[in-house]
Amino acid sequence: MKINLSNPGNDYTAQIDTSVMDVLVTEAYLPCSFVSDNGEELHVVMRDQGFELIYVDTDEVVQTWSLNDGFVKRLSIESRNAR
Repeated sequence: MKINLSNPGNDYTAQIDTSVMDVLVTEAYLPCSFVSDNGEELHVVMRDQGFELIYVDTDEVVQTWSLNDGFVKRLSIESRNAR
């Protein structure tokens, strides 16, 4: 696994090779994004209570989910192309 870090406000980027370590992310109020080789995306955001997941499949369908207090609720589903 490789992690690419970037700062939207400037040109800073870094790549971390995690083949010899575990990764623990805390206080991630900005999205942590995962992208598969075939283009699927998973974005994870911490909220004040719980988490929000955004999944984008290969057909550009976006599903948003809330995870809070042991419950999972789908908030929306839409085509990215329809935005």
